[in-house]
Amino acid sequence: MKDTALPGGSELRSVHDLVVLRPASQLPNGYRVLSAATTRPSPSGSHGRATLVIEPLPTSAEQDSPRALVQVLVIEDEDPIRRLIRDTLEGEGFGVQTARSAEDALTMLAQTDPSVILLDLRLPGMDGFAFLEAYRARRDGAGLPPVIIVSALRPRETLPEGVVDYLRKPFDLDDLIARVERSVISE
Repeated sequence: MKDTALPGGSELRSVHDLVVLRPASQLPNGYRVLSAATTRPSPSGSHGRATLVIEPLPTSAEQDSPRALVQVLVIEDEDPIRRLIRDTLEGEGFGVQTARSAEDALTMLAQTDPSVILLDLRLPGMDGFAFLEAYRARRDGAGLPPVIIVSALRPRETLPEGVVDYLRKPFDLDDLIARVERSVISE
């Protein structure tokens, strides 16, 4: 493991090509966010802590595929589903970042701007609908990237602003890939 000091007292730790950035500060040039985690403030009054897992940006050879330009943020609390989606999309050449909660996703979104968001509705703490409201408020009038809801819940009569598609669990992986591609093309 390699430790590097960054400006502002952040700690950069490298495990192979993955890097853990604590606290969540300015992203160093040449890196992108893979996932984020936040800890809740303790009852004793200490502040919560945010950790970003980042990786070096792909080389120009890795970026030759048009799919490599598409960055997908997967917000899913169930580890097996999150890993399945990540592995499937990465296997198809997409750039993928993951978050286990809406709060983790909001931390990541302060550092990155995905092409499309895959959002579970049932999340611990803040649910998917509350996430959309919070993210929209943070964007201060700027539009959202396309959002695809991936959920076992039935869709509402009308989808919230910014939601372009709804994929019901369980889902077909080929259908997932097609919907991600379609959401980016339609944008």
